Amino acid sequence: MMLAQGYHVFAPNFRGSTGYGAEFVKMVERDWGEGPRLDCVSGINWLFDQGITSPERLFVVGGSYGDI
Repeated sequence: MMLAQGYHVFAPNFRGSTGYGAEFVKMVERDWGEGPRLDCVSGINWLFDQGITSPERLFVVGGSYGDI
C-alpha cells in the first residue's frame, strides 16, 4: 500500500543484524538502541543526499528491543 502511494522502503541491516557473521552481531553488545539507531539515521540521510527519496516521503515504522 505504501509503495503504491509513492513511498520507498528502506530496510537496513544495521549493526547487530544476522547474516554478516558473529562479529557483526556482537557490534550491538552494550549499545542497544544507540548504534543501530544511528545506522538507520545515516542510511536515511544517504537516501536524501542521493535524491532517492525526501523527508516528505519518509514513513518510519519499527519495533522495540523489548525489556532487557
